[in-house]
Amino acid sequence: MKVSMTLGFGLLVSLSLAACNGHRRSAYITQQVPYDGVIEHRFICNEHHFMTLVDDGGTLNLRPHPGVDVNGWGSSWYAQPFLPGAVLGHTNIDLIDPGDEGISVNASGEVSYGAASTYGTWSITLFFDYTPAQRKITGTGEYSIILDGALSNTTGDLNLYKIASNYLYDVPLLSGGTGDTGDMAQADVVEDSFSFTWFPPDETSCFRDTTTDYLSIDVLGQYNNVDTAAQGYAPIEAAYKPSLKVTLESQQTGLEMVFGGIYNWDIRQDFWEDNIGITPLILKESTDIEFHFDVEFESKALPEYYGTIDEGSPATLRATLHDLIDDHTFVRHTITVTYPFNWDVLNQAQEDPNNPTNILDVYKNASYLKQPPSTDDYEREHTWPTSYGFPYYTVRNYPYADCHHIFHCDESYNRSRGHRPYQYCDATCDEKPTDFNNGQGGGEDVYPGNSNWTTTGAWETWIGRRGDVARALMYMDVRYEGGTHGITGAPEPDLILTDNETLIANSDTGSNESTAYMGMKSVLLLWHVEDPVDELERYRNDVVFLYQGNRNPFIDHPEWVDMVFP
Repeated sequence: MKVSMTLGFGLLVSLSLAACNGHRRSAYITQQVPYDGVIEHRFICNEHHFMTLVDDGGTLNLRPHPGVDVNGWGSSWYAQPFLPGAVLGHTNIDLIDPGDEGISVNASGEVSYGAASTYGTWSITLFFDYTPAQRKITGTGEYSIILDGALSNTTGDLNLYKIASNYLYDVPLLSGGTGDTGDMAQADVVEDSFSFTWFPPDETSCFRDTTTDYLSIDVLGQYNNVDTAAQGYAPIEAAYKPSLKVTLESQQTGLEMVFGGIYNWDIRQDFWEDNIGITPLILKESTDIEFHFDVEFESKALPEYYGTIDEGSPATLRATLHDLIDDHTFVRHTITVTYPFNWDVLNQAQEDPNNPTNILDVYKNASYLKQPPSTDDYEREHTWPTSYGFPYYTVRNYPYADCHHIFHCDESYNRSRGHRPYQYCDATCDEKPTDFNNGQGGGEDVYPGNSNWTTTGAWETWIGRRGDVARALMYMDVRYEGGTHGITGAPEPDLILTDNETLIANSDTGSNESTAYMGMKSVLLLWHVEDPVDELERYRNDVVFLYQGNRNPFIDHPEWVDMVFP
């Protein structure tokens, strides 16, 4: 159904309505609104303006807004191809149509080349839906490009689309002091057989030298709290900026597609500029002139879970983090009908992304069929061993059952690690190799390679998961500061990371203690850097949050590690 209405200030708005995500009293609505010389097509579901398609007469610019923060507009997706030096244009918006399940968008045009030229044609069909409960936009579609001829040194590489964003470096913050902020935190990139994270300040120009048929680029949002008044401009409010993820999977094989990212360092402190440009490229060496892709899109709101955090100093950051993650909901370590069972939570949290009936274990990287307890394949690994402070399982021993530091683990590797502190080894240590799964692991007989290594008093976790265990122990250090649970009154230990081997050894008493130590702290800080947060770890954090009601802040905000653990 389509209607037109005139708003109180005389602006004509065109509306299209349909049922929204099964909500009988709601509707998908598209509004066509002239704004600042362009046409905004506003997508609305259940009264929430979740996306804008900006049509300036020549571009297809999609701006997601999945969250409730009124200022939560972040990165933009220019879903059209172009050649180097092009002025984006030559786009036709052919269809914007709400249906019962979402909104369809069809667009086509010519491949922009130089100031006004073109070099071929393209078309894209997309279907978007919005899930209010998850504050998430998803989209699927198909994308085709037909060039006028082969690429060459003259044409340069073909840019398949552009994600425009903003990363602010060393700017004044509303929370005090200076630091990094902006609309994005990093870009997580997944290719056919490799994945990596791009941090713009570390590498202002990032172009991969290997090609792929599959490329997923997830630009992670962040809490933008730049103090514009301190920069001499009008003040703007802090805002939670969403993620923007685009995945292209070629319908052809042997495609010469690579990731490209540019950070304009000269405007690194300009909050009004898109100083980030990310694009997948078809290299000019390609002999193909036709390209066809399946497209997936996703944008999620940044959780506003951390709204009470005070980053004014390391002490206030730690204190407010502890207050936030303290007193979580208990998840049992034994089967019960009263509370969730952490074995089942971990089965969900460590689900193999390539086989949802299996789990991926933490140390061996093996994929095992999900099973009930007492399996011979995998067991629960306490990264902070229970013998260091809380070995006796009482009715509510919170650290004993806390899923944020417990991982499903190959049973034999669980026994091999025992309660050894985390520490670097060397080639004389015993090797515990990994399996190749989910694009990583495998190989042996080379130190450190992709293996775990162990000896008396030390366990070195393999490179693909050492950051996970490091952040798990950092969580334990902040979550458990002694005293009692604020709701149930259960006693809790004060857990402290240290490099003091004597304090660690003396904590292994076999009794529940008021204070206990684990380490090695300096090693864990290095592992946090060596193995950055990835999608598996974020998913795990999300699942545990569903059951315990608290999150590991060092997964959501890895930049806080340096402040809390100087």
